[in-house]
This record gives sequence, structure tokens and C-alpha cells, in this order.
Amino acid sequence: MNLNDLKANLTLDHEVEHPVKGATGWVITLAGEAHPATKAALRQLLDKRAKRKVHNVDQEEADGIAFLVARTLGWTGLDLEFSPKAAEQVYTDETLSWVKRQVLVAMGDDAGFFEK
Repeated sequence: MNLNDLKANLTLDHEVEHPVKGATGWVITLAGEAHPATKAALRQLLDKRAKRKVHNVDQEEADGIAFLVARTLGWTGLDLEFSPKAAEQVYTDETLSWVKRQVLVAMGDDAGFFEK
């Protein structure tokens, strides 16, 4: 077996599936755990937490959203142009919480980062 055949991709293109309507054509490009964007965001998050004297749920939630936004590299197929601000709007919109859950599941599924 060739070691190169076992390597994961650094990114994943995930098509958002509406819970009722199915495929949306909206494809979100996500950074894998070894991607430089993920590593930089993780360092920044850990530095922030180390400096924080008091931890609270609101700040932890905001940190989680910031980390998710940093791992979102772009998207296509949506009438909202991609930007980190737009990604933050999507991930904090309570009526789109299903999108955030779906993205988290996709990022946590190692199989998605390999060629099919």
C-alpha cells in the first residue's frame, strides 16, 4: 500500500441538504482539521481562552461560531455572497440552526475528506 493513497484531503465540499426539500445546490467548502485555516483558528481560540479570566456560556458559544466561520472557506449556489460575515449570519440565525448542525456533522465525518 502506498502511503499517499491513505492521505485525507485538506478540504471538503459539502452540499447542504434541506431536511424536507433535499439537495439545495448550495455547496459549502470546509477546512479539514489539518488545514492551515483550522490550525490558525484553533491557535487563536486557545490563546483567547488562556487569557480569559472568566468563562461564560455566551463567550464559549461566540468562540464556537468564530471557529466554525474560520473553517468555512467559501460557498457556491446561494444568493448570499460568501464572506466571513455572511457565514457568521448563517451560523447564528436560529431558523438556520439545521445548517450549522449539518456542517458540524460533515466536518466530523473523516470519510468526507477522502476521494470517493
